[in-house]
Amino acid sequence: MSERNGFPQGVPCWVDIESADTRAAASFYAAVFGWETEERMPPGSEGSYIYFRLRGRPVAAVASPLPEGSSPTPQWNTYMWVASADETARAVSRAGGRVVVEPYDVFAAGRLAVCADPSGAPFRLWQANRLRGAEIVNEPGAWSWSELATPDPALARSFYTTVFGWGAQTMDVGAGEYTFFRHPGYDSVESPKEFIDVVGGMRAGNGERPRWGTQFAVADADATAARAAAHGGTVVSPPADGPFSRSAVLRDPQGAEFKVNTLKRFDEAR
Repeated sequence: MSERNGFPQGVPCWVDIESADTRAAASFYAAVFGWETEERMPPGSEGSYIYFRLRGRPVAAVASPLPEGSSPTPQWNTYMWVASADETARAVSRAGGRVVVEPYDVFAAGRLAVCADPSGAPFRLWQANRLRGAEIVNEPGAWSWSELATPDPALARSFYTTVFGWGAQTMDVGAGEYTFFRHPGYDSVESPKEFIDVVGGMRAGNGERPRWGTQFAVADADATAARAAAHGGTVVSPPADGPFSRSAVLRDPQGAEFKVNTLKRFDEAR
């Protein structure tokens, strides 16, 4: 299902990035993905919040100023849909995580909390009001995947399954062990039954800082990487074939990394 109006409890629902220069960031991502942009901060408010839109529907955003608890290195943020940000924040603390910024109302859009898991990987809780998460996902030009890099997969598995009720399945995908987080009953993509309820992934961080990485689907990973470089970005890892997609790791002009994927047909990926 690529078009959405909300998500089940505990499912990743939205991504955004903080930037010291939102207009420059918006210009870069619009050029790379063909997104439309729209300023959504109420008049007279401090800072900026710019929606990225695909076919007129919100798919991601860029924000400023950098809020308390943000990484000193710009990075994309993953938000988890929750019925109550306050109750889930308490569950985060009980499970060994940390509430970096206590829940607060974001105008009429929803209620937000900034958290970190026991290894320090930041993520956000989103209690939706007017902003119902990404309204298009899992198609070219839209967010398609969030992936946790962590130094302690066993600890992370225990934490996220406890807080969000996820299932977890670890398998060897040809490049070491990889864990798929699952939410029973979540219809995430039109795909074989093995992938229907998958909401995200996890891999060992191998010395990286703990974080949730963000990936976007594109029609052509090679062309997208070239476009990013032409607009001031960096190709960190050039396009290469993997088990399920052809992907590249890119970096925007302000230093934030993200990944783009051209998905293989599922019959080819088997």
